Amino acid sequence: MINVKSMLHETVMLDLPFGSPRERSHWAPASQEEDDEARMSDKNRAMAVKRFMDLLLYVTTVHSAIFVWSSAVIAD
Repeated sequence: MINVKSMLHETVMLDLPFGSPRERSHWAPASQEEDDEARMSDKNRAMAVKRFMDLLLYVTTVHSAIFVWSSAVIAD
């Protein structure tokens, strides 16, 4: 079952701007740990976007099904 509340929370809570800490702080070279954190952050962001797209697909599919069903009921 899709957990809509957590999907929306993860999608809304993305920290912007996009990019790794190295891209945001030109004055300090990033350590290996910061690079790893940035990579994980980008991965988490990508997963949140994927979950949001899955949620959007789910909502539009349900909406379309309800519309088709209601049109069939009205036509009868």
